[in-house]
Amino acid sequence: MRPGGEHRGRLIWIAYGAGTALMAWGLWLLVQTTATAGERFGFAVWVALADLLVDGLVVPVIAVSGWMVTRVTPGWMRAPAQVGLVLGGTVLLV
Repeated sequence: MRPGGEHRGRLIWIAYGAGTALMAWGLWLLVQTTATAGERFGFAVWVALADLLVDGLVVPVIAVSGWMVTRVTPGWMRAPAQVGLVLGGTVLLV
């Protein structure tokens, strides 16, 4: 076992618990702030379509861009180009 392996195991379970608590709180807020089941269904459709858009369009574009950066740009310019892609992707998410 690697040093600190048991400690990391506890931290991941703490992170899982915190994530589950945040998702439950978000679901509770969704139920409290939407008046009808139709609004909740509309929100669920919006989330599903946004996920499909990201997985089907944005991720492949970013993957191809990253591949092109490693193939086309010279070595000295590769890191700044990759940083630019990461920052651009972050801005796109916001």
